[in-house]
Amino acid sequence: MAEARVKFRADKRLRINGKLRKSRFFHLGAWAVLCIVAALTTILISKAFFFKPYDFEIGKIVGKTIRAPFPFEVEDKEAYNKKVEDISLKIPRCYEYDSSVEENIFLTIDGIQQEMSKLSSSDMYSLGDVQKTLKRQWGVTFSDNVTTELLQVGNDYRFFDNLKYMIHEIMTNRGVMDDKYTFQTLERQQLVKVVPKSYFPPNSFVGSRLVEYPEEIIPVLNRNLNIYFTGVEARFIRTAAEIASTLIEPNIIYRADLTEEERKNAISLVKKVKYTFMRGDVIIGGAEKVNSFHANALARLNERIRTANLMQALANFLLVLIIMGFVAILVYKYKPDLTFSGSNIILISLPALLTLAFGRLLIQLLGDNRLLAGYAFPAGVIGILSVVLLDARIGFILASWGAFLCGFMVDMNFKVTALAFIGGATSVLSLYSVRERREILMAGFRLALINFISIMIFEYIDDPTKEIYDYARIASWGLGNGVACAMIAFPALKFFEVFFNMVTDVRLLELTGIRQSLLAEMEEKSPGSYQHSLSVAKLAEPAAIAVGVNYLLVRAGAYYHDIGKIIKPKYYSENQSSPEDKKIYQNITPHMAVLIIKKHVKEGIELAKKHGLPQAIIDFIPQHHGTCLIRYFYDQALRRYKEGKTHDPVREEDFRYPGPKPQNIETAIVMLADTVEATVTSKLSQAFLDEDDIRLVVHNSILIQFNDGQFDECNMTLRDLHMIEESFFKTLLSRYHHRVEYPGQRKIPEREEKKAELENSR
Repeated sequence: MAEARVKFRADKRLRINGKLRKSRFFHLGAWAVLCIVAALTTILISKAFFFKPYDFEIGKIVGKTIRAPFPFEVEDKEAYNKKVEDISLKIPRCYEYDSSVEENIFLTIDGIQQEMSKLSSSDMYSLGDVQKTLKRQWGVTFSDNVTTELLQVGNDYRFFDNLKYMIHEIMTNRGVMDDKYTFQTLERQQLVKVVPKSYFPPNSFVGSRLVEYPEEIIPVLNRNLNIYFTGVEARFIRTAAEIASTLIEPNIIYRADLTEEERKNAISLVKKVKYTFMRGDVIIGGAEKVNSFHANALARLNERIRTANLMQALANFLLVLIIMGFVAILVYKYKPDLTFSGSNIILISLPALLTLAFGRLLIQLLGDNRLLAGYAFPAGVIGILSVVLLDARIGFILASWGAFLCGFMVDMNFKVTALAFIGGATSVLSLYSVRERREILMAGFRLALINFISIMIFEYIDDPTKEIYDYARIASWGLGNGVACAMIAFPALKFFEVFFNMVTDVRLLELTGIRQSLLAEMEEKSPGSYQHSLSVAKLAEPAAIAVGVNYLLVRAGAYYHDIGKIIKPKYYSENQSSPEDKKIYQNITPHMAVLIIKKHVKEGIELAKKHGLPQAIIDFIPQHHGTCLIRYFYDQALRRYKEGKTHDPVREEDFRYPGPKPQNIETAIVMLADTVEATVTSKLSQAFLDEDDIRLVVHNSILIQFNDGQFDECNMTLRDLHMIEESFFKTLLSRYHHRVEYPGQRKIPEREEKKAELENSR
């Protein structure tokens, strides 16, 4: 026993954990659906996903006047480039003074002097060896005559010092460069800048004194040799000239990299030229050709609009989530039976999504004329579908939600938002208790009239100077709006009924019509069951009204709860008219009879699905029996077992219907009405009429089902049971009303005798 209890607890824990996991899974799916719906709503109301950038080409006419939708700045690249170009022309060219060139020349001269000093004191050398030594040590090559004369100069400090003074005069005081004339041209324009490599020269360089390398080196040397080598032999002067011309190099060099750096620094100080467009300013006229400034402005505008639209889309998404949260709270308050599931979220949101899709289509077709698109926005569709599918309170909530979303689509235009709200409210009030599909069409006409009047008022308040024709022309969009709402709602309603397998009040009225094929077949093949179903409906419908549930659903459930009896009608007592029919179970065992009886539930479900009945109606077929005991055949089986006619054990579960038990009050009412109607029909007659008899039969029938636990799985209260009992009693009392006793009619027995007979007959 202990092991069995442990196993039972473990199994129970597993079942509970499985239900929790399933519940979490469905909640996760519902949240995913909610986010998807919010995303789709955001896409429909946001301009970011439907923005078409301005198309332009320089030199061509745009064809329409484009105004700034909001303040923004645009860079005037043409003006900026002009400034940069002007600055670039005024940038000085950078020349670098390299003092190391002169220093290296002096080092070479000192080295030559030292070599000549060494060689002049020695006789062991040849002219070729001297030239090789100078080439190797100092990188200079002289002719044989100059080399010979250098050897003769030897260590003459005066010669070498004068040579240095002359070179210093040329390179430092004047300067040597290889493009003197360009320098002079730039100097006249004051576009020259000399920068030192290491330190500044003692004097500024002047273009007229510069020495062009190599063309002017020899002439300049010739003029300076007579100054620095006065009284020196001509051959030594030639030697000095060749040495100087060989060693002198340009010490003022043009630096393109430094010039470019100067240019970049100067350009970096140039401020960008920006032009600010205020809201409503004309960017380009319809007849203007696009120039570079217009192109920059339109490109910037496209960029800003994309960014603004994306940020607006994000804000819209957050706002849609907030609105959907309020809607969810209100729906839960006014319609708590709608669970938080993906299908219910789609059901509640789809009317608004459908309407917003039509509104977005109108905006895309009408382009810039968003006001007319807003006036044509079919907001009434939300109210129509919500009232028919859910109820009026939810419809008003959803219609208000749709009006706000419509306002977002047209840049929060108050007139459009107000018209959408009025249209939604009108559709809800027009269909507060819809019972026929043609009422939807009538609601569309009422909506068209209200829209027309509302637009006329809005336009007059906005601008009272127009002609009446102008107001009427704009208001005509409201007429089309109302008619379009009815035209859209008709197929949409059918879609909801089929796709969501919903039972709207209109659909229920159609299903309970006398021309329904399944009911006509039932009347023809099993007339007793058909009359029984009508009687059950007459009992159940007032009871549904009394407890405040959908009486149309209860009526339809009562009509179709026994359609399975069409298959084999003669096996059910209400259809047995001849003596042979009443003997049909004499040669059948109770177990077999119960199988036949229970089979009508399965056959009824199959028949209902074949004829496309909604699931809410199909649920009445098994649930109106629940798990009730088929007592007649159960008692018969027990009697046969006691009498020894069979040795098969009699188990109560074999004589019960498969269920499930009623899951809601509607199916529970039909169960009770079915039981009461069958009991009253079999046990009461006009001859035995008495109010206490009727009340006793009703009370006992309900008590039997209650004690059997048939209402454990539905939200029925004792108060509901009491109200149902009172409704049944009033309905039956009106049916079996007291009449005058005619001569020859059998006397009514005493009350106690009737009660005893009723008790014995159960």
